[in-house]
Amino acid sequence: MERETDGPRPGGPAAFGKAVELRLLSRLLEEGFEVYVPLVDEGVDAVVRWGDGAFLPLQIKATSRRARPEDAGLFAAIRFRAGCWYLLYAEALDTLWLLSAEELEALASRSRRGRGAGQRHVQLAGYRRDAEGRPRLLERGRAYVAHDLSRLREASAGAWGHGRRCHGKEVRP
Repeated sequence: MERETDGPRPGGPAAFGKAVELRLLSRLLEEGFEVYVPLVDEGVDAVVRWGDGAFLPLQIKATSRRARPEDAGLFAAIRFRAGCWYLLYAEALDTLWLLSAEELEALASRSRRGRGAGQRHVQLAGYRRDAEGRPRLLERGRAYVAHDLSRLREASAGAWGHGRRCHGKEVRP
């Protein structure tokens, strides 16, 4: 998913986030998932279905290659939703992580100060650099690197079916 240009991004951070979201959703479609995108964004970017009709709510977060190297794998202001899945993409590393809400919550910390005080965040890469000068992956996140989307496929195959609730809201395409 590497980008070719280094020029300014039209539309700013919101456009970047939406572009990554659309690229990842197209990847899900290419891998055989049915993807349903809600008209109103209430913390679920898509509901995906694999095979037998099981639905999984999905939240997508991304960090730009323009982020400070120590923040390359920092995903902030995350709102946890039971039963949801999270795709986290670090553009600077061209790395994608796939975590369930329970896995993400176990790795997350609470911000103590600043603009996001009281909110949760997770750091999966950064702090130090590797031999090539790129931010390095942290050991705690290596198990969740998504080389493919088989974990999501497996979760959907054994997941709950129609009419499941996620964070108090009905999840249906």
